[in-house]
Amino acid sequence: MSSAPVAAATTAALDAKRSPPALKSLRIFISSPSDVAEERLIARRVIGRLGAQFGDAVHFEPVFWEHKPLVATASFQEQLLRPSETDIVIVVLWSRLGTALPSHIRRADGTAYGSGTEFEFEDALEGFKRTGKPGILVYRKTALAALPAETELLEEHLRQKQALERFVAKWFRNDVDGTFKAAFHNFESPADFEDLLEAHVAGLAEPHLPAGADVRGLAPTWRKGSPFRGLAAFEPEHAPVFFGRTAAVASVLMKLRLQAESHRAFVLVVSMSGGGKSSLVRAGVLPLLTQPGVVGSATCWRYAVMRPSDGQGHLMTALARAVVQPGALPEIEMANPGWLAMAAERPDPSAVQFAERVCAGLDDAGRADVEGDAGDAAQCHLALVVDQLEEIFSDHRIDAADRESFVAAIAALARSGRVWVIATMRSDVYPRLAELPGLIELKEGEGQFDLLPPTVREIGQIIRLPAAASGLRFEVRTSTAERLDDAIRDAAAKNPGALPLLQFLLEELYKRRRADDVLTFRAYEELGGVEGALVQRAESVLAGVSPSARLALPAVLRELVTFAHDDDSKALRRIAPRTAFDSAEATELVDALVDARLLVTALDEQGHAAISLAHEALLEFWPRLREWREQDRELLLVHARLSVATRTWEREGRSGDFLLARGKPLGEAKT
Repeated sequence: MSSAPVAAATTAALDAKRSPPALKSLRIFISSPSDVAEERLIARRVIGRLGAQFGDAVHFEPVFWEHKPLVATASFQEQLLRPSETDIVIVVLWSRLGTALPSHIRRADGTAYGSGTEFEFEDALEGFKRTGKPGILVYRKTALAALPAETELLEEHLRQKQALERFVAKWFRNDVDGTFKAAFHNFESPADFEDLLEAHVAGLAEPHLPAGADVRGLAPTWRKGSPFRGLAAFEPEHAPVFFGRTAAVASVLMKLRLQAESHRAFVLVVSMSGGGKSSLVRAGVLPLLTQPGVVGSATCWRYAVMRPSDGQGHLMTALARAVVQPGALPEIEMANPGWLAMAAERPDPSAVQFAERVCAGLDDAGRADVEGDAGDAAQCHLALVVDQLEEIFSDHRIDAADRESFVAAIAALARSGRVWVIATMRSDVYPRLAELPGLIELKEGEGQFDLLPPTVREIGQIIRLPAAASGLRFEVRTSTAERLDDAIRDAAAKNPGALPLLQFLLEELYKRRRADDVLTFRAYEELGGVEGALVQRAESVLAGVSPSARLALPAVLRELVTFAHDDDSKALRRIAPRTAFDSAEATELVDALVDARLLVTALDEQGHAAISLAHEALLEFWPRLREWREQDRELLLVHARLSVATRTWEREGRSGDFLLARGKPLGEAKT
């Protein structure tokens, strides 16, 4: 043998050793009738999560018909990858077997399939008999399905139920003794389905890892610093490390789809303060909603996020700024340079005009997305998040007329067929919705989702899965086998409002991690556990500033905390201009609190700096703030009442008829 071939073979062998093994791709087919659309969404999110967990070792390729550019000249099954050509097939069943197929799609013996689901299952089964794949996972939901009231729909429901029972009897049950001849998995709730599916798909995927690899030892998939958010909300870019709320995300999306079918694409997410509403919508719902095919028929998406306080007292300005922000529809401002000025005018532009301009902007965006193509403009939709809707009541600069104009604009957008609106609101402010009949009407039907505190299982996911994605590990005590992640989970589960504290603790543990990326019991105990970490940080900031700056705390807090003028049950944070803290002592304290991320900074509509509390959890869990809040309650209430009176006087042209009356109102103002 000549030396050249030997050298070539040696070089090839060395190159093979240097090169990483080819990435294994697992194609996963999802088969599900329309009654399990929520589980279909959960499957999509679970597969995405597992894809992140397996990282660069195994590539997950889900097969959803929603992802494909299906044409009207052929059926769904004819245009999709056949289940027999994939690696894993997931079949989810409940009360329907599915829609009948065109007559030309038949079995080899000429008989017709009962539905697309039956075809997909049998095709997968034939593939397994021939080649040993795909792995087939069948799930059946056991919760009772609601019966339709209409006679025709009830008859169809019963027909579908009978067809499903025949399918189960044929493939899974022995006729002789009634025992089961093939395995399937029952589940009661979406959370149960999530647990089962994640464990089963991971189990089928692990044999495809490179030789000797373990999923627990794979390279981190999150390489952008801490996977925890402290007191800040998770944003869309943090979707890869947002865990523990899969069932809630799917429920919100399902409600949004049902609302859109009723021509009002609006859902209000309600929960207690610190319940995780903002993170759920921003990092959970929004990234999934804006994927083509999840809801609606849009082929391109834009999104906007706003808070009512963004407009510094003017709701329509906040809304107009949101829809022209980068990632949303800057085309509107480009085509209409006076757009923001128009939104700030009094009276406000009509709701119909506002919605029409937004839809025109979506048309422009659709044309831009296909620029250079010969086809028609893309069907572009907008996802709009109105976060912390309670601010329309807590901001003293916003009156009833402002609220009504804003709600009318939101309603017009949600009824346009092009804009999908998700709002969040604190449950303690919810009763005030009675003041806004337009909003009550908008959320009729399926337009409200009550976000419950996470279960113990979900808290465990919130703690462990972001850490795993970042390559972090939790210490285990060698003497007792106690795990730090279990200790944190159990402590957090005792307090349903502890999510902000939990994230703050995890962020602090991340900062104190060992060199080998282990989060330790020592750091946990030094921080004081879930509730102690926040208090310790706040007190350490105060201890680190000068005595005069420490004395400025009450004055600083008066600018950042308020009560609704007609509701003194709960303190609320508010945004203050940076110029409100003009003394040297206040400036020192504010700067220290900002550096510690207990206060956050932003720009108001004029581009000036503004300050607010990082989270209302500070008002609930920092004893010093609780004590100050009770001592200054009456002063804060007076300030709120005076602010409302001032706004009314200015709105009425500073008429003398609206000056404070003598007696208590004038006396309070002079105090």
